[in-house]
Amino acid sequence: MSRYGTDSSAPLRVLVVEDEPAEAELTIRKVRSIADLRTEIKHVETLAEAKSYLISNQADVILLDLELPNGRGLESLRLVRRIPRVPPIIVLTGADSEGDAIRAIAEEGAQSYIPKEVLTVENVRRILLYAVARHEYKLRELEAQRALYVTEAASERR
Repeated sequence: MSRYGTDSSAPLRVLVVEDEPAEAELTIRKVRSIADLRTEIKHVETLAEAKSYLISNQADVILLDLELPNGRGLESLRLVRRIPRVPPIIVLTGADSEGDAIRAIAEEGAQSYIPKEVLTVENVRRILLYAVARHEYKLRELEAQRALYVTEAASERR
């Protein structure tokens, strides 16, 4: 089970980057409806707001619409991924954007995607928790590799 739960002291911090108010409200409502998951949700409408927020705040996961006014398609994802310490990103797509969503994962490092047409509480819960778990595993793996490298480098100097 995830460390994010109703009896956990740490809520899952979700940043929703969506410019359409109705889409944002639907996404936020689905995330808040996850019964066994405490969340803190921040909604922003632009990439600039997302960057500003992430510079001074932490998020555990980002739900990112690929069709924002100041960034189109994969360019939106590229811009967000340039932010230091960026958390895992899940792209929100329309029915006609599935190709971009697959490329977002394969080429640009998104953790997953959710087509807006099938945005359900169950899908959102599963995808949020899996994305965070995969990201945390990747960070632990990188730290283990770094520690091994340091150990090997130190033993070679002796």
